Parts: sequence; C-alpha cells; structure tokens
Amino acid sequence: MPGRLISPHSTEARERANNEEEVFRPWDESQPYPSSSMPAQIAGKCALLQGKESFGRFHGSVFKAFFRDCRDISDGEVLTSLAADAGLDVERFRADYSSGSQENDVLAEYEEGRREYEGWGVPLATIGGRFPLAGAVPIEMYRRAIDLCLAAQ
Repeated sequence: MPGRLISPHSTEARERANNEEEVFRPWDESQPYPSSSMPAQIAGKCALLQGKESFGRFHGSVFKAFFRDCRDISDGEVLTSLAADAGLDVERFRADYSSGSQENDVLAEYEEGRREYEGWGVPLATIGGRFPLAGAVPIEMYRRAIDLCLAAQ
C-alpha cells in the first residue's frame, strides 16, 4: 500500500542492523516504503530461472537496493532495473515476472515455513536446518548458530 508507515519495530531492526554492517542505512521516510516483499520474492524466483549465478547477483542487488539505497522493492520497475543491473536477460525476466508463474512457488515455500516454524517472524533464516533466526537479529547470533553447526559436524 503506497504511503505505508514504517513501524517502530522496522525502525528498531534497521538501527540494530546499521550498527552491525555498513550496508544498512536508516530508511528515508520521504521515499516510498515497500508495500510487500512478495514482488521481490517472485522476482528472485524469476532470476533463479536464469541460473544460480544470476540469482546470486540479483539477490545482492535487491538486498543493497532495499537496505542501502532505500528503494521500493515492491515496485516492478525497480525490480526490472535491478535485473538489468545484475546482468540478467531483461526481456526474459520481464516475461517471467509478468506471467506470475513463480508466485505459487513463493507461496508454497511461505506456507511450508509457516507450518514448520509456527510463531516465528518474517524474515526467517534457518542455519543448518536447526537454528531459526527471525528478523534483523544481531550478526553475532548468526555467527553463534554457524559455530554450533560446525561444531556438530
């Protein structure tokens, strides 16, 4: 929804993240805030159709666009621009994105995660399939989860 307000939770999470990594910066409230992450998730699946390397470049572009550049990643034109910047075949990306062919995969993965990790927030990362981390948690929590996974090997 255009003109969406930034919640205190989002502001706090961004401030925590900004303390961890240089790539984060506080959202400029004069810019449109994304109405949903669903368009970016679908776009990521479209990028993956062009290969894992294409997805990796696109994912990095979307991450920087949102967290560093405060761009609206719910906007299809922004996503198409990021696809071009990431070196994707833009016409193929546009066709895949506009077809809606990847939406069901995104929704299925969301439902799977919701069933498996009921009560956890979004975004949710699982480390080693064992350690769910929700939201913008301190980077030390990721390091600790990775260390525990490595120690268990």
